[in-house]
Amino acid sequence: MVRLKTEIKNLDTILYGSILFYSFNIVSGVLGIGKTIFVQILYNFFMLFYILKQLFHIHLKYLL
Repeated sequence: MVRLKTEIKNLDTILYGSILFYSFNIVSGVLGIGKTIFVQILYNFFMLFYILKQLFHIHLKYLL
């Protein structure tokens, strides 16, 4: 299983060190606390990781 650290110390502590890739997580809290923005930032982070992983794999494929 792939685990991704957020590099946000307190968040990683709450998540037991990292977020499990392909996992289902619920973000809850009071109105206006920034849940949507937080999830959008995490989503962008994971998409960037996925894209870089795919590019790196393709790059290695052509080098070998």
